[in-house]
Amino acid sequence: MRLGVSAEENDLFDKLIKHGVIGEKMLATLKAMKGFRNFLVYEYEEVDDKLVFETLLKLLIDSERFMKAILDFVKNR
Repeated sequence: MRLGVSAEENDLFDKLIKHGVIGEKMLATLKAMKGFRNFLVYEYEEVDDKLVFETLLKLLIDSERFMKAILDFVKNR
């Protein structure tokens, strides 16, 4: 598809938006997912198990939406 190689993590998100693979709403969701991952990695001693569980349930739905966006983009190419 020649989207280009991402030099940094956020660069990948920019490429997906630029080429119409995902929309702004999905971009916000992906950035939130990345932020949550960073929180878990760097602030793990302050993690509330209930919050993590609830967030992961939501992220499962968001992950399915992301995969659907990718599949729809590929199918329409």
